[in-house]
Amino acid sequence: QNFTETSFVYLDPSTYLIVRRDVVRRIQGKEVVLRTDYSDFRPVAGVVLPHRWVIIQDGKQLRETVIDRMEPNSEIPQEVFSPAPERAR
Repeated sequence: QNFTETSFVYLDPSTYLIVRRDVVRRIQGKEVVLRTDYSDFRPVAGVVLPHRWVIIQDGKQLRETVIDRMEPNSEIPQEVFSPAPERAR
């Protein structure tokens, strides 16, 4: 995140979940608001997370992300964390 940008976070008053985030950016000298709406909250290993978010700029939808399912702490093979083998010289 660029720490010179201004962000506004909107919480649902009954659940305290983040339902919207606005980021004010300067693009070509003009202030532009990039809005992200979060919805379809479901628990994942005891943590409630949004499974859908929509990004809007100047009233136009730029993209929508929909997650069918999330799997926490999925197994990662140990070799992923092993150092790369030395190249033959």
